[in-house]
Amino acid sequence: VRAGVLQGMKDSVSRAFGNPGEAFASGARAAFTATGGKIAGSSTSSATAATGGAPDWAQRLRREQGVRDAGLTATHVIASGDRGGSADAPRLREDHE
Repeated sequence: VRAGVLQGMKDSVSRAFGNPGEAFASGARAAFTATGGKIAGSSTSSATAATGGAPDWAQRLRREQGVRDAGLTATHVIASGDRGGSADAPRLREDHE
């Protein structure tokens, strides 16, 4: 009975969220090919399927937006690091004053 309950829960999760392992692998492939990576033994049709069959102009736009967003994030991180605001670092030695 317990195995049936666990299988039922697993089926419910799969219906709600899909297969997490498959979704991860698909996302990783799509991210790799979207950034210009080439997967050995793959054809352009599988790369197009991974991006949802989007036209070339849409794929270019997505790449350009990703590059822009990454640049803005890097700029923000660098600018935030230049500002103060964090507390003193913890003291690792005991000073006897």
